[in-house]
Amino acid sequence: INPPHVQNLHRLKGALIARLQRAGLPVPPYGLFTSDGPAQAFVRRPDIGPPGAVTKPLAGIWKTRAAPPADVSDHGWGQRPLLLQQRIRGETIRCYVLGGSLLAAARVVHGETVDSSESQTGIEVIPLPDDARALAEGVARTLELPFCGLDLMRERGTGQWFVIDCNLSPMFVAYGRLS
Repeated sequence: INPPHVQNLHRLKGALIARLQRAGLPVPPYGLFTSDGPAQAFVRRPDIGPPGAVTKPLAGIWKTRAAPPADVSDHGWGQRPLLLQQRIRGETIRCYVLGGSLLAAARVVHGETVDSSESQTGIEVIPLPDDARALAEGVARTLELPFCGLDLMRERGTGQWFVIDCNLSPMFVAYGRLS
């Protein structure tokens, strides 16, 4: 159901994040790298860690992982670029937006894994504060998506909301099983 001009965003995660950033939406600092030196410089930046950086999939359903400097060096340069993003610690909130309006929001109950899907044990439907609702709806509007599932995270300590990911074709398997 997504328009043709946004269908490729699913396979271009870096472009998706850049588009959100250009629109002024809060995304964690990130970079797309093709060699070790600049990637190492990113993970060692004072504003990145702690809590450090994560590797994000460029496309599809690959998992987000912690990105210690040794892992960045072992990336396999020359085969594919590497998307790094500052790790945000806090509650993961899955939002579904339909027709420009928030349809549902739920806190993802999970363990300490970077990718919540690897240790998800439940979901808790929550009312979303007005600022987070506006953020979720702003993501869908910015990306021109009639329907999407997106992950917000509220950073521990600061309370700042960040857009962690947007899925143009969100999965419901775990949500159906856990609800």
